[in-house]
Amino acid sequence: MNKRPNFTSLKTPNQAAEDPTPVAQEKKKKPRGRTLKERGKQVIMVINEAAHKDLKLISVKEDKQLNDLYIEAINLLLKSKNAQSKADLGD
Repeated sequence: MNKRPNFTSLKTPNQAAEDPTPVAQEKKKKPRGRTLKERGKQVIMVINEAAHKDLKLISVKEDKQLNDLYIEAINLLLKSKNAQSKADLGD
């Protein structure tokens, strides 16, 4: 069986003069504290399917993201426990 052809040898004269390997650009770093993940702490929670469905319906009715509802609920809990902090990320 023959080897597969090497297509790099089929370059036109104009392409041969160009550098075949482009210089890798440095990734631009985002300023710290911009995204939700950078400003807050990510938490995983498990709830039952019926509660999740109800939360999704509420989020659609109130035109809010689920994360906003979770923060609202956590703030209500913190307030009821007389905590000094808030879960709000200052959006």
